[in-house]
Amino acid sequence: RVSMKYLVINFNCGFGNTILFNPALKFLRDNFKVSEISIVSNNRDNDLDISDINKDIDHTINLNKIKFIKKIVFFFRVFSGYYDYIIFTPFSYPNRFLFSLFFIFGRAKLLIPVYYFKLYSNKRVFIKKALCFLRALFASGKILDGDMINKDTHEIHANLYLISKISSKKLLIDKKYFYNSLNLNFNENILNNHNLKKKEYVCVQYGGSHGNLTPKLWSQNKTNQLIKKISKISKVVILGN
Repeated sequence: RVSMKYLVINFNCGFGNTILFNPALKFLRDNFKVSEISIVSNNRDNDLDISDINKDIDHTINLNKIKFIKKIVFFFRVFSGYYDYIIFTPFSYPNRFLFSLFFIFGRAKLLIPVYYFKLYSNKRVFIKKALCFLRALFASGKILDGDMINKDTHEIHANLYLISKISSKKLLIDKKYFYNSLNLNFNENILNNHNLKKKEYVCVQYGGSHGNLTPKLWSQNKTNQLIKKISKISKVVILGN
């Protein structure tokens, strides 16, 4: 079997969105030919902190930090066909210039959520057609569109449905992927530096969505009550910004 290389585009994604994409990575590894999974990000919300120690990810690329020569090498790989698939995570938003570069010149099969950048709305249908024309002009490769999702679709499910589009056949997604777990590789000295012991602490991500009002957020009072209850039986570590 010929193994494939996958590049995941994860710009401006929150810590939580990055974690919720993890079941899709596991599904990708288990169901498709994978030799390498790379993730590129601007690390706006320190999403690469978790990706760096995620065993399901082979390489992380912080586009804001890597040196100029390494940037040239990275884009050469994108434009020359090093990657077999380029995958946009549903909540990833690179700036329009970068998005256009990946979309037009990314010489790979492109996996893109159907609602991405509102490209499928009536107002932007011309922009979508122009991008697709340019992509075809440069023979960059096939576009695989994700399905529409409704407002009640869980983010984990939306990610899994998107990844399943890699197959030409309709795949049955095992329910085990609906329950997230992270396979992490980190040095326990990190815990020691914060006076923590393995399996004796609970992480709570306080808030989310950059402080915007959304149904997924609890009230501050409920979150405080949860933290107080957990702290009676375990140490609590607060994540996020």
